[in-house]
Amino acid sequence: MSARNRPPDRRDVVMSEYSGWTIRIRPVLVEPGWQWGALVDVWPPEQRRSLGPGAIVEFPDRALQQGAILGAAIETARRYIEKSYQHRGRNPRRVLKE
Repeated sequence: MSARNRPPDRRDVVMSEYSGWTIRIRPVLVEPGWQWGALVDVWPPEQRRSLGPGAIVEFPDRALQQGAILGAAIETARRYIEKSYQHRGRNPRRVLKE
């Protein structure tokens, strides 16, 4: 696909929080078909984002609409966080109520 036929390249980084964890979603356009994907990183409450890289959350999904991929990526990050708390024996929804 030529650059002229390529969809708009809007890659706004989305930051979010869940149970004190920081979530960063970086949308990316992926060939073939110029579908949206995302790079997902999370930081636990005890680690400041400025002090180093977060945990990389595997996210292989693709979609034609950026909004769809952002929603799915945030849900994947939340599931990762919940599993991390289950591993620690805690409930993420009781840790920090916003």
